[in-house]
Amino acid sequence: WGVPIASVKAKNGFILHASKGKLSYGELAEDAAKIPFPENPPLKKNGAYKLIGKSVKRVDAVAKSNGTAKFGIDIRLPGMLYAVVSRPPIPGASLGSVNEKAARNVPGVVDVVKFNDRIAVLAKNTHAAKKGRDALAAEWKIPSNLQLSSTGIMQGLKDAAPKGINVDERGNVDDAGKKAARFIEAEYEFPFLAHACMEPMNCTVNFDGQTAEFWGGHQMPTFDRMAAAKVLGLAEDKVTINTTYAGGSFGRRAAKDSDYVVEGAALAKIVKKPLKITWTREDDMHGGMYRPMNFHRARIGLDEKGQVISWQHEIAGQSIMAGGPMEAMIKEGK
Repeated sequence: WGVPIASVKAKNGFILHASKGKLSYGELAEDAAKIPFPENPPLKKNGAYKLIGKSVKRVDAVAKSNGTAKFGIDIRLPGMLYAVVSRPPIPGASLGSVNEKAARNVPGVVDVVKFNDRIAVLAKNTHAAKKGRDALAAEWKIPSNLQLSSTGIMQGLKDAAPKGINVDERGNVDDAGKKAARFIEAEYEFPFLAHACMEPMNCTVNFDGQTAEFWGGHQMPTFDRMAAAKVLGLAEDKVTINTTYAGGSFGRRAAKDSDYVVEGAALAKIVKKPLKITWTREDDMHGGMYRPMNFHRARIGLDEKGQVISWQHEIAGQSIMAGGPMEAMIKEGK
């Protein structure tokens, strides 16, 4: 703008000027990043705060109270089909026998589509789609080498715990332990845990072959867009993610492989009609992304007064970052 800095002000995400108008922070971000950061930037004085230290009403309270708030499950598009998917019981299983004819005979069912390692029933409403899936009576072939158990996985974590890398080391735990009057030793096992979102997992997508648009309570919309674009063979700027309210997520809608979005994209690529995939509670409990199983082993040294003087802690568990978009944040295995 070429105006004195004193003639502009910042308010509600915009830089304002009496005659030049306004620019959003987003519009200025690229240029602002090129400006050297001041060594001693002035801080606001307490009396200048507009929000800090004050009670502010939630802007979504009214909509969530009167039922007008739009969650992913509420999205409706013209001509939209409703899908329910039969998924393999464990990764690596393959579809065996299935009764497509019985599913197609269910009133309201429009189509039955096999994609990837699963099969979807599309219908005029979710109830019909679920009934159609029940009629499929899908049976799965599970290779003998995929017979995993929680007990076996936990034992593997216990065996791996002493072999990990040092994430944090302060002082010498062995030397400190020599001065301990007694030790507390304990093991803690954390099982796989379903997130159990209050709102059923769902994905609404409209793909016309050239562009795609998604609706849902996305926790990581940028990564979801990347994953969807890859499945659909589109440039990322051809994919739009609309983030609605989410009825609880607890990390489930932040799955590192964007599983529920990828599934919606893969089915939409075949159907090329607006559709919504809905996961039942059973679907998500059985085939959703779990909080990883973890094992902890601690040996804590106490002095004669009961004060902690040494602490050795071993942890083994599945990484929530490896294998996904956030893997780049892992440095030297940490």
